[in-house]
Amino acid sequence: MKFLVQSDVFPEAPVDRLAELFERTRGQVARGDSPVKVECAYGVLGGRGAVAIVDAPDAESLHALLTSAPLFCFERFTVTPLVAFDAFLTGMSTAAAAAAAAPASAAAGGGAA
Repeated sequence: MKFLVQSDVFPEAPVDRLAELFERTRGQVARGDSPVKVECAYGVLGGRGAVAIVDAPDAESLHALLTSAPLFCFERFTVTPLVAFDAFLTGMSTAAAAAAAAPASAAAGGGAA
């Protein structure tokens, strides 16, 4: 399962240790002892964080990796599950067709009180 992982490094993070912590993170991922694979990542320019797409067998595996990361105590994570693009379009099309077929009051969230 793929996830979008966004991290924000707290302003209180020890700037003098960030390079070391990033290198420890690189080593952790390179060891390959986690089933989670970081597919790609991008540092937020002008910010204090990054975004990454990771492949994990489940949310628990991703949670275990994030909570064991050297920077864990200095980061806030936002994790969003992703689906294949075709599955996304199929689901959105089905939902839109169902909404279009529903009576106007039901589609607007209305109903009998």
